[in-house]
Amino acid sequence: MISLVAFDLDKTLAPSGKPLPLEAVSAINFLLKVAHVALICQDDWSEIQGRVAAQLASDSPDLTKLWILPAGGTRIFGHRPSKDGSFECQDRWNLWSKDEVAAIVSALDAALAAKGLSPADVKGERVEYRGAHVKLHILGRDADEQAKATWDDPDASDTSSRRLLVESDMRRRLRQKGLLLENWYRDGVRPDFEVRVVGAGDTIDVVRDETPQRFACYHRLEEITGIPREQMMWVGRSWDDKPYRYQCTALSGQHQTFVDNLGEAIATIRAITACLS
Repeated sequence: MISLVAFDLDKTLAPSGKPLPLEAVSAINFLLKVAHVALICQDDWSEIQGRVAAQLASDSPDLTKLWILPAGGTRIFGHRPSKDGSFECQDRWNLWSKDEVAAIVSALDAALAAKGLSPADVKGERVEYRGAHVKLHILGRDADEQAKATWDDPDASDTSSRRLLVESDMRRRLRQKGLLLENWYRDGVRPDFEVRVVGAGDTIDVVRDETPQRFACYHRLEEITGIPREQMMWVGRSWDDKPYRYQCTALSGQHQTFVDNLGEAIATIRAITACLS
């Protein structure tokens, strides 16, 4: 018997950074009548609150069964009608130690200095925690948006992109510290960290193996909701990364359904709702 259905929000129920489509809101509302629902995303709570929580709060039948897990599932927000009817954080944890973050920032600073790219002024925090990855803001989170957007040319070649130059140097330094493996796979196991450049701007992502994060996510949900993992189902995009998929399934111990687009996700929700009704 399935009592809780968890979704990877981005690229499953909504485009990354975008509000939930109305058909997804409607489908989730029907599912909430027969099961708990957990939505997992990489955004901070401040970002997810407006694009998801407010939408569902407007007409959902039972928000006490809705759980929102921002920051890659390292925060769990639940609805508390006994207070002011809003969501509040029920649990939080961090996947990064101070020593790990210090090593990453040190590698960033050294790489910037080696390439002659150290910023003259950094405004605000440089490290943003997003669950299994940290986003490094070279100019600082409070820097001018135009300055951040134009710090690196998204159309630059591999040899002229500022961030790719810094990323390559960071990889070398983190590898020397033993935090990066030489190969992406070694007997089907991911390295401790991966350094990524995504999109445009002044940011560099450092990502770690998400398996412990996903295991902790379901374990904490089990404690808070009282629902055993054997009664949980996960719905999300299929991974090309098969060793990771099977490793994650074995650790989390819950049912999994893979979908490739919103249409498949909506059809899956309707099928689950019909089976549980």
